Parts: sequence; structure tokens; C-alpha cells
Amino acid sequence: MPLSIQPSTLTSEIALALPSSLGLFEAWGIDYCCGGNRPLEDAAAQAGVALTDVLVELSRLQQQPQDRDWTQAGLQELVDHILDKHHRFTRQAIQSLRPAIAKVQIVHGASHAWLTELGDAAESMFDEIERHLVDEEEVLFPGGMALASGTSNADQVSAVAETLLAVESEHLLVGDTLRHLRTLADGYRPPPGACTTFRAMLAGLDDLEKDLHRHIHLENNLLHPLVRALLPA
Repeated sequence: MPLSIQPSTLTSEIALALPSSLGLFEAWGIDYCCGGNRPLEDAAAQAGVALTDVLVELSRLQQQPQDRDWTQAGLQELVDHILDKHHRFTRQAIQSLRPAIAKVQIVHGASHAWLTELGDAAESMFDEIERHLVDEEEVLFPGGMALASGTSNADQVSAVAETLLAVESEHLLVGDTLRHLRTLADGYRPPPGACTTFRAMLAGLDDLEKDLHRHIHLENNLLHPLVRALLPA
């Protein structure tokens, strides 16, 4: 039965029930991942978008074929997808963006002072994300699978519970940094005279942001609840 979308419906619930809404939310700057546990009316107001317009577009999307429904996936399939698509993409993006940001700072830093702050914020975020991915791959994901198979031990249970809290807090920080980077870079619009590398850097940050939103959405709104349900009371 299709979700009845109301102004009070959480954006995270909409994103899970209506996968095609993710592109719409991205285009309008509506948070559905890091801060997805808020009513649609509040998220739209924060993004400066008319609620009536959002509701009309969501209703239109509900009449169309949907993308993959990950709510029907098992834990192992979901973990494999996150690893193969999102963790892989994130590491590749960071590897490409680090030298691009450094080069753009050297060439254009004198005329675009905001590049220094962007570079510092991006590097701090990259370091945090790299540590974060390791925690998921070495603790959360295998621990969750052990819980699902009934083979977990007391240490794993404790580690999974602690890591869930830690990674969700880190997701909030990443969300804040992504918004800050977008603001610094004027929505990733290339400034006049931007060279090819400058434009590629901005496009790369934009792509990373979009993928991280989808990545965090799957973890916060789907994977983590599945794992929490396996933890002993």
C-alpha cells in the first residue's frame, strides 16, 4: 500500500517508501539522511521550499515506477551494496579530490580566499570519513552479521551497540560539513574564469555529497534499525 504522505510524514520514511524522491530532495536541498527524522513540513521550510510544491511533486512520483526498494533486502545484501557501491565510491572520490583541491588552492587561492577554508574543512571530513569506513567494515558490519547468524559473543554485542551510536553521531557531523562546504563554494557553481580543474573539483565535491546522502540514508534509516533489532534487550 503506498505511503500516505502528509506534512507530518518524516522525510526518512518518504525516502524509504519512495526511492525516486531522493533526486527531488537533493534538488531542493531537503534533508532525508543526516537529519531525516523530521517532518516534511519542517524540512521543506528549512530548505526554503513551498510545502505545497513538494507534496504535488511527491504525489506525481508515486504514480511512476520506482527504483530498487532496499527495504526488501536482507542484511547481507544491504551490507554488500553499501560496501560495493558507496564505500568504494567514497574512497575513490576522496583519492581524486585531495590533489584536485590542493592544486586549485595553489592556482586560485589568491583570488578566492574561501578555498583555504574549504580545503581545511574537506580534509578534516575526509580523515573522519576514512576512519568511519574502517569502523563500519571492521566492527559494525561483521558484528551485525554475527548477530543475524546467532554467532556473536558478548564483546561483539557491546562493540556493535557502541559503534552504532558513534557512527550516527559522525553522520550528523558529516552532514554539517557537507552543508558548510556547499555554502563556501556557492552551491558548487563555478566562478567566472574557473579552469577545468577548478570545475572538476566542484563537480567532484557535488557528486560526493549526493552519494554520501544516499549512503547515510541507507545506513541511518534502514541498516541501523535492522542491526538494533538484533541486539539483546
